[in-house]
Amino acid sequence: MTHSWGFGMYRSTWQTMRPTVTEYLNLISGWPYHQRSHVVIAQWMKSKGFKAVASSQDMIKISALADLKKIRISLFPNFSFYIGAIGTHFTQAIYDEKKYGESVVYQGELPECADLDAETYQNLLDLSGRNLLQETLDPLPESTPITLAHSSEKIIPLNISSNKVAAEDVVAAYKIFLDRLPENMEVIELRVGATAQQLFNSFITSQEFLDRRECWPAVIKAAQTIVEMNKKHGK
Repeated sequence: MTHSWGFGMYRSTWQTMRPTVTEYLNLISGWPYHQRSHVVIAQWMKSKGFKAVASSQDMIKISALADLKKIRISLFPNFSFYIGAIGTHFTQAIYDEKKYGESVVYQGELPECADLDAETYQNLLDLSGRNLLQETLDPLPESTPITLAHSSEKIIPLNISSNKVAAEDVVAAYKIFLDRLPENMEVIELRVGATAQQLFNSFITSQEFLDRRECWPAVIKAAQTIVEMNKKHGK
């Protein structure tokens, strides 16, 4: 089974995977779904052991099921057809090109299904794992940990001292200085390519950060880390 569009599952399975799905929904809350931050979601997916193939809710659900060692199976006959010729992912031209309007709904009697034996189950499970799961969790980039008061451990990537910052540096800065994720992809893209000093200054001079006095010790630690790293690299 590929996309999980119109499906059923055991209640016990949903209850088991629900925390992961809820974590994802909390991650993307605050901005329109079509403007979700693919960078943030990819980072989160890798931390869960998922391959960051796509950032959609469908992908999160099927990855969570694979991680729980659940397989998804479907019957070969088709029982439905696409009706959305125009929408977020479709235009009339694409709809016509794919011939979705010509889908044939199966009207016959269903034959009896073969039993799902242990070997077939394992083969399907292995296939899902190869497609959706990492063999091992992606290690975090080499980093220097710092702790903010009343907060969990944060990290500063070593490449924060490089000339230009990348998207993951911007995400890390949001977590470090504002204790939250970026509100949308646009604010990340606006900062990509800035120097580390520009990124640092933009956060420590923001009113949102200045209102968080409990985080000020982290600025001192971060500044010390950057100075030490610049000395190490002769900058």
